[in-house]
Amino acid sequence: MLNNCNITLDFLDHVLLQWVELGRPLKLKPNVFKDHLLTEKYQQTIQLNYQHWLLNDHAIDIYEMLTILILFARITLDDRLIYLFKLFATQHSLKGGAEVIKQEELAFFIQKLTDALSQVLSLSKTVLKDILNRIRIETLIEGLELNKNEFVGFNLKVTYAISEVVKDLQGHM
Repeated sequence: MLNNCNITLDFLDHVLLQWVELGRPLKLKPNVFKDHLLTEKYQQTIQLNYQHWLLNDHAIDIYEMLTILILFARITLDDRLIYLFKLFATQHSLKGGAEVIKQEELAFFIQKLTDALSQVLSLSKTVLKDILNRIRIETLIEGLELNKNEFVGFNLKVTYAISEVVKDLQGHM
């Protein structure tokens, strides 16, 4: 999917603002993604292989794609988490912003993160969902509304919990 990338803060700001101007669509045809989100200025920043979508006549899942772009950005982990917050907190304006991510948005984020990771890591979604079930993610997000700092802290805890479960699973193989 991603052949070459040099994803910066400037690039992420540009793509997210273009996406908001398009009305935050869930899916886009590859040519619309390329022409309207990346625009000519940024088409050389990343080299995407559009064959998967073109051959199967599929639209690009924007939340999945933007999650992948954020994860591969050349920025700090805290900045990645802040950009994920901006993406998934639907009330966030990207220019100032709503200051919490709601439980439903957090659940949607976890679903899209699982989908994105399964694509990039070539793991089955079942394996990733099993890992999330082992750390009881549903219990962790029940009734939560998180601000940006809490979202960053929450994700650091989830990342640690996932790494511990993966170590445990590898020990039993």
